[in-house]
Amino acid sequence: MTASDSRDLPPLPQDPPTTHATIGSPVDSNNGTASVTDTESYSRRSKIRTRSRSSRESWIHEEISRTYKKLQYQLQDERRRADDAERKLVEVTAHLKTVNDARLIAMQDAAQAKEDLR
Repeated sequence: MTASDSRDLPPLPQDPPTTHATIGSPVDSNNGTASVTDTESYSRRSKIRTRSRSSRESWIHEEISRTYKKLQYQLQDERRRADDAERKLVEVTAHLKTVNDARLIAMQDAAQAKEDLR
């Protein structure tokens, strides 16, 4: 050994003790118990995850509500359009029936006039 090798070095760190805690749980690595700071930190992280999940669920709910309302408006517009088209169809059908009835009467009158001329 040389003179530089004989200096006092700190001992190598030992492996931390293993605990049966789950990953992300607030367990103190020194003695395997939960410290107040770790518990508060875990609680905060849990609340943030819950809040994030709640925010996502809220956003999804709002998006579904907006889409539902949009579809309701589209359905109302389509119903209104279909009702208008049906009403116009009834009007046009009634008009064509009137025109056809007048045509039939005119044809009968013409046939009668032709018969009178013979």
